[in-house]
Amino acid sequence: MSNVELATAKDIDAIASIHAISLASDVLPHFGRNYLKKYYSEIIQSPRKDVLIYRQQNKVTGFIVLRTGSFSMTSILRLKDIVVFLCHCLAKPSLFLRAVIQTVRQTHIADCECEIDYFAVAIDQQGSGIGKALIHAAENWCRDKNIQVLLTKTNNARLQDFYLREKKAETLKVFSILRETYKVFKWTIE
Repeated sequence: MSNVELATAKDIDAIASIHAISLASDVLPHFGRNYLKKYYSEIIQSPRKDVLIYRQQNKVTGFIVLRTGSFSMTSILRLKDIVVFLCHCLAKPSLFLRAVIQTVRQTHIADCECEIDYFAVAIDQQGSGIGKALIHAAENWCRDKNIQVLLTKTNNARLQDFYLREKKAETLKVFSILRETYKVFKWTIE
């Protein structure tokens, strides 16, 4: 039996918690917990995105966000979210620059492609095979939708090695955001 399933509204709190902790350097958590919850609520309802979760002993321990088209995060942004973000920027000014660069560096997705937008495993479960299971489930999800190519960008060296070694991914682009090296990968789903 597979532990991977489509996320539902009841999973939003757990997904937001994993995102806030495992992807703490990402921009989204700095808009506040309520924004993360709104973001995942919108994604779960969006026809252009899906969230797959890994459930272990009735607890969400990882997730992967799959996108087949554009999605505007600003549509759910409220003044309170902006104030929270700006307060975080006062403590860490590089956040503002990171947000601008990430907004400008959107990946174009063709009709036969899907992008992994976010991918995280609970810190205490990393290295246990959950990430590999989520990637495998993402590939199956793509096959079911006749999508032939997966794209992703990451600054995580372990994931970069995995994509190159296990998926025989092609490196499309290398760029830096505030001294962190990101790579954009693409692989064909077999």
